[in-house]
Amino acid sequence: MATGFSAVRSGIIMFVIPFVFAMYPELLVIEDAVLDPKVTGAEIAYLPGYDGKVDWQALSWLCVRLIVALYMLASALARYDRMALAPWEWILRLVLAALIMFSDPTVYAPALLATAAVLAWHVMRTRAHPDVPQSGSA
Repeated sequence: MATGFSAVRSGIIMFVIPFVFAMYPELLVIEDAVLDPKVTGAEIAYLPGYDGKVDWQALSWLCVRLIVALYMLASALARYDRMALAPWEWILRLVLAALIMFSDPTVYAPALLATAAVLAWHVMRTRAHPDVPQSGSA
């Protein structure tokens, strides 16, 4: 049972990806993903906020946010980063991962700053405890 629960926690990331595509259809980089399905006929209409062109800078920024959010989610669900995470740490990581995926910069920008602080603190803490086994050490 423990192995099964561990596999679910690790594999849940794969199940999150389709929801991310639903939230941000521009990640698919195809025009049909941003077309408004309510419009019928020969008229082409895009979803609100889209114009049919790929904004590579915004897409790159979104990919960076997605990678950070998925990293935080994966480490929270595994309850391990460079060393075991305390319950408050993995709960905080879950919350930060969710906030990073918001489309409003007033929500995701502070979440990214908090994430950077949490990860920096975690790295400093693991370096201060050399007796604790860390990931990547042989």
